Amino acid sequence: TNFDIKEPKDKSVDFVKADMLKIDDCRKVFKGAEVIVHLAAVPNPYNDPPEKIMNANIMGTTNVYVAASELGIKNVIHASTDSTYGFWYRKQDFLPYYLPLDEDHPLNTQDSYGLSKKIDEEIAANFARSHNMQTISVRIPFVVIHGTIMPLMVHYNIPSYKAVVENPELLKDGFWVYCDVRDIAQAFRLMVEAKGLKKHEVFCVCAEDNITKINSVELVRKYWSERILFRKEVKGRAPLMDCGKAKAMLGYRPRYSWRDIVEGQ
Repeated sequence: TNFDIKEPKDKSVDFVKADMLKIDDCRKVFKGAEVIVHLAAVPNPYNDPPEKIMNANIMGTTNVYVAASELGIKNVIHASTDSTYGFWYRKQDFLPYYLPLDEDHPLNTQDSYGLSKKIDEEIAANFARSHNMQTISVRIPFVVIHGTIMPLMVHYNIPSYKAVVENPELLKDGFWVYCDVRDIAQAFRLMVEAKGLKKHEVFCVCAEDNITKINSVELVRKYWSERILFRKEVKGRAPLMDCGKAKAMLGYRPRYSWRDIVEGQ
């Protein structure tokens, strides 16, 4: 069942119009559910003030976990973001402790959106401890969706994914990491089906390459610094996010590349 404040264009899915900021709506919709996949959020800081972002993302997530715990639902998966690392939307420049980024890299947010999602991960961990739930936080990078212009592209007036690929400066703050929405869907399916995980897990998911035609180490040296530590070898255009944990524990195998979209543009 799809639970949202706006009805989806796809009429083939079961839909309930409700608001996650109203906890009674959460309680009503969640009755009988075995697993909750929580995607709702203000997804970036471009158009909304900090107080709206913090309220929607933190209180909404709190309501989801409170309602789930009250109803005895033991599995909740929620969408986090690579913005938790703090490089997106930062006010002051700083370097990563190491690359590729992974689940253990420190989170040094400087904006309301990244902070709200960092807190959401703590909310998930808290309910895992206090209510013996299995909770998963999924750190999602820049999303590629065929036929859809993403908010970042609108914000910077970028007309196509081809233009994204040809402008490496644009996704510098995300270290050129991305994921096709179909691979994200695969990851969520695997998490729904997963057994035997710890009470709270964080997973990074991404594509198998960066979103440029340039080798990843070369990008780092040119756009970031030659002083950044590489914890593992990054060959060619391999991603600067390590999703090895998702591969090992879930069987995650990204299948799609930006080339699937751009070569048709």
